[in-house]
Amino acid sequence: MTALPPAARRAAPVLVALLVAALVACAPEPSPPTPEPAAFDGRLVVHTGRPEPDQLFALDGRGDETPADPPAGGLRWFAAAPDGRLAGVDGDGRILVAEGLGASWLPVSTGEVPAEASEADIRLPAWSPDGRLGVLYGDSGTASALGVLVVDPATDGGLWVPLDTGLGGYPPAWLDASRLGVPTRDSEDRPTLTILDIDVGTGGLASHAGRALAASPDGSTLAVLRPDARTVELWRPAAWLAGAAGAPLGRVVATDAVVVEALALDDTGDNLALGTADPDGTTEGVVAVHDGSDGWSVSLERPIAAGAPIGALGFVP
Repeated sequence: MTALPPAARRAAPVLVALLVAALVACAPEPSPPTPEPAAFDGRLVVHTGRPEPDQLFALDGRGDETPADPPAGGLRWFAAAPDGRLAGVDGDGRILVAEGLGASWLPVSTGEVPAEASEADIRLPAWSPDGRLGVLYGDSGTASALGVLVVDPATDGGLWVPLDTGLGGYPPAWLDASRLGVPTRDSEDRPTLTILDIDVGTGGLASHAGRALAASPDGSTLAVLRPDARTVELWRPAAWLAGAAGAPLGRVVATDAVVVEALALDDTGDNLALGTADPDGTTEGVVAVHDGSDGWSVSLERPIAAGAPIGALGFVP
């Protein structure tokens, strides 16, 4: 074998380095990593309460968090509308509305309300699909549901629909633009869901027992929290109102150690948000979104500080 001249041997490493550099320069740029798909469209607004200071924040479908300011007087109860508006009740019992996250909180004119309502210490709001507020008034001392005040934030005054039943402890939920599902308790202290027809001012017990409701704004789906406070069933409204005829669309069961404190459905009923917590407040709570297209499996989770009740959840654009 013929040996390379000394000059060629000295040049060989340089030639190899130049060749490698040329190959690297010609290589295509690596593609950026594909982001994980969002668990849901829009945002999920979360309200948590004491013993931590009131917190209000929004989660997007990738878990990124946007904080929002509660009213100056605190936020005892809260509801989010499908169009992004927010409603709250402050520490003085005033009903307030904000046009969205970060917007100013402005008082709503309720007009005259009965004396018992003006002294009620529980006021739980819910947005209707057509932009009205239904506020459930209750007395914690007697555990009584006193009635529902229906107000349009754009006008003055409201409609009072009296109730004479036990207080269920969860906020109401609109099934459609005229029917409101109110968590109540019957004469034997069992959790029930009373359906009020606001247009005619009458109501009757729902055909199936339950603790709380959530409805998709498009009217396609109901989420019903069963009396055990752990099981949530998904139904078509007509089937559930007919006595839970047939099988539910799906079911989500929380673990033995927790109860469901809040629930919400997105616009189309494809995503269910649940806030679960230990009743003793000794461990962290969890806000989880369940994907209906994947058997209601968990697609997003966010821990909540131990002992902080999860007051309300709501999907917004």
